[in-house]
Amino acid sequence: MKKKFLIIKLLVICVSTLNAQNEFKDYFVYKNGDTINCKITKAKNQKIYFSLSLDNKFILKRDLSKNIKARKSSLPKNKGSYYTPKSLTFYECLDIFLSPQSKNEITLNKIEKPEEGYAYVYFYKPYIGIEPIGSFIIREEEKKLVNLKTNSSYLIKVKAGTKHTYSTNINLFSKDEITILAENQRIYYIKATTECNETGIVNQNINCERNISINEDKYSELQLLTMYKKPKTY
Repeated sequence: MKKKFLIIKLLVICVSTLNAQNEFKDYFVYKNGDTINCKITKAKNQKIYFSLSLDNKFILKRDLSKNIKARKSSLPKNKGSYYTPKSLTFYECLDIFLSPQSKNEITLNKIEKPEEGYAYVYFYKPYIGIEPIGSFIIREEEKKLVNLKTNSSYLIKVKAGTKHTYSTNINLFSKDEITILAENQRIYYIKATTECNETGIVNQNINCERNISINEDKYSELQLLTMYKKPKTY
């Protein structure tokens, strides 16, 4: 009887271990380089929500000056300075991986496959932390195409074999440009970013530049899949 009970117990442990391994097939690489295995439960507008296994020791140190509860206390408890997050924004991660199973389980946008004779160009503006509120207008030559919001994307379809130059104003005096020769059924991801001088932000004299760049990787694809905001088109 004891032997039978032991076998059943071992089987339960094996099944539990297997289920745990299957559940935590996603991962993210935190900005310090640590790879954290997890189960991503939601991904929307450049934010991932996840659960961790019980043996995962991923913790962050909280800045107590930004912790309202700690600030109100004259003697904040030391344990309050460390916490395990349940979500992170994309810019806090160097990489994010969603298993095929998770992609099927959570709600994501769809990236269209280009039809024969066309290439698809996706413009997207990810959230990268502190940046000013303002327009990010993409042009083709002098024609305005779209004014991107943070966490928004825009698709244009162009004929294969045609040449296109897209630009945005870096500042009042110059602009950033990208030229592509559209290949048949190819997808182009063009990222729009606003980079600011940190010293300028502190002094409330924000010195920022707008840039566009081609990023053709799985990370760019995942960013697009989570964007739900609609930009202004012309």
